[in-house]
Amino acid sequence: MVPDSIPECQFQYAGGRHCRRIPKRGAAFCRDHRRIVRALPAPASGSSRDPRPARHEHALLRLGGLGLDQLVLEISRSLQALEPLVRGSASSEEFFRYQSARTAAEFAIDRVASLPHSLRRVMRNLHPDHFAMICRLLMYAGPNSASL
Repeated sequence: MVPDSIPECQFQYAGGRHCRRIPKRGAAFCRDHRRIVRALPAPASGSSRDPRPARHEHALLRLGGLGLDQLVLEISRSLQALEPLVRGSASSEEFFRYQSARTAAEFAIDRVASLPHSLRRVMRNLHPDHFAMICRLLMYAGPNSASL
């Protein structure tokens, strides 16, 4: 006797497509997606709202307020935190891209750190207060920097 329909994994990818693998009998997710769903943070008690968007929004606000020097350090720290995951499961092409991103972040850190020294050579006669203001403007320059 063949069942009318074979249950498929209920995991939904970001694009809206469902996983088509067959889970264990009585399970809603396949072996790989059970681990992923288990690792996701549970919604707060009494709340059906997913906490991840709020966490992401908080991170966006925090990152938006960082200066360029702090931002490139944050990029480097985030890439460094991903290294165990990349080493364990990335293909050689993905690992190469990861290493390129780490190298680019390190170059950015060096360039941002040398910016005040480079400017000081060009603007030797500028008053120290004005020089500090120019450096601050450059570190926080962005589309919403008119409020400085």
